[in-house]
Amino acid sequence: MDYMFSGCGNITKLDLSNFDTTGVSKMNFMFNGCKSLTSLYLTNFNTQKVLNMSHMFANCQSLLSLDLESFKTSGVKDMKSLFSNCNSLLSLNINNFNASSIKKLNSISDIFYNCSS
Repeated sequence: MDYMFSGCGNITKLDLSNFDTTGVSKMNFMFNGCKSLTSLYLTNFNTQKVLNMSHMFANCQSLLSLDLESFKTSGVKDMKSLFSNCNSLLSLNINNFNASSIKKLNSISDIFYNCSS
């Protein structure tokens, strides 16, 4: 799912809560550059096999809230710039995030870069 919606600058709402992601290992840059995206629903995303989610939500400049409580991240090795430049993000639920598999500091750097809101 690398770059799947990357650069989709005109999409404002996405409901992917019924996507079957059980076998997915890479979600990096998946929504990168979705500048107009205000609503994103990922309720049933299965992230148990995901190894890389770097820049997944980067540059989603209009995104207001994001609920990622269902994300299982214990196997993720790269979260670099995960939410970078999400400067309108007011609410973020990452209550169950687990970064224990990240061994390199640069693999988690800039995770909240320029999240000014």
